[in-house]
Amino acid sequence: MAARRFERFYRYSRDGDIPKHHIPFNYLYDLPIGRGKKLLGNVGKNLDRLVGGWQVAGYGSTNSRWVALPNTQWGSFAPLKKYGLVPINDCRGVACFAGYMYFNGYLPATVIADSTTGRCAASATACVFGLPSGYVPSAAPINPAVIGGDPNFNNPTTSTFRSRTAPNNWSATIRA
Repeated sequence: MAARRFERFYRYSRDGDIPKHHIPFNYLYDLPIGRGKKLLGNVGKNLDRLVGGWQVAGYGSTNSRWVALPNTQWGSFAPLKKYGLVPINDCRGVACFAGYMYFNGYLPATVIADSTTGRCAASATACVFGLPSGYVPSAAPINPAVIGGDPNFNNPTTSTFRSRTAPNNWSATIRA
């Protein structure tokens, strides 16, 4: 019965959709135009009714998020390093995008560009360029993709079956 008290904490985690900080703001600014103001300060009463008394108003908000580290199926951990705004070039999609490496999040070894050749194991161009020297991810999966490994590794549309009991140690791959 005592263990039931802690069941609510079994899958407890911070909700990533709730911001760390939510700061709403509004503003109201009197424009310095009209009688007694910096611009057109000596205008007559009738002209002041036309050009004076104007204001600019607005509102907005800003959010900050938690730095969330992965919490499932992750094996090796390293210290979290905050790089700040280290410029990188992410060319894993159709086009290359300039971005920033803010902290040492996980990137598979197959997409990290070699600093000497400018190529990576996945392909000649589908790489992330400009990572900080000595980059080590803060967390890596239990079964990470390795250079020279199975190209369908961790592909959810591929299932590989192996049998060691069969006389010929057969294996079969089924692709969806």
